[in-house]
Amino acid sequence: MQLKELTTAIARSLSPDQRTISGLVGSSRAAVVAALAEITPNLLVITASAIKAERLKQECSLFSARPPVIFPALDVLPGEELLPSKELVGERLTVVEGWRRGDKQVVIAPLKAVRQKTTSRPESVNLKVDQEIRLDTLIGKLVDLGYKRYDIVGERGEFSIRGGIVDIFPINSPAAFRLELDADRIGSLRRFDPYSQRSNASAKEALILPAREKSEEER
Repeated sequence: MQLKELTTAIARSLSPDQRTISGLVGSSRAAVVAALAEITPNLLVITASAIKAERLKQECSLFSARPPVIFPALDVLPGEELLPSKELVGERLTVVEGWRRGDKQVVIAPLKAVRQKTTSRPESVNLKVDQEIRLDTLIGKLVDLGYKRYDIVGERGEFSIRGGIVDIFPINSPAAFRLELDADRIGSLRRFDPYSQRSNASAKEALILPAREKSEEER
């Protein structure tokens, strides 16, 4: 039986009011998750640990055309003075933003991750070529989102300004963005490598999510 036929058969066998599926071993868990993904727009799967979440993600990729994403746990404990990893915050907010937009997602999360509070409505700035925006307005929005201004952008959560050129390294992106303002309009938008400071590809838009993660109780 082909993988598609297998997941379809499993999906058809699941009744709408079914609450528990037991007796799953090995890769059968991934097959059931893939089947559920066929009939459910959004799916959240909780695992006991980060290791099991990553293993299930890899197995699900073999059964489903909808690749799952990981909702990771933060790498600091409540009360610690250390700041969480910017990459982890970016990954978490990207998943939350996807839910807010109504994207179809298969999300796998370790139990620790879902127990850590987050916001359900992350603020954001969406930048597009030819969009009208004033430089002072953009600076204010970036500061409100927790971005720090430096002479040169080097890490996520930073931005810099040189004349009409604005460099931004979004918390939710592996690449930084360089936009050039033409008066009060975005004339060009490109991705660039923050290490070499060289732009490498044009972009149509850039979604800027907050540089910090807030829970609803902190608002």
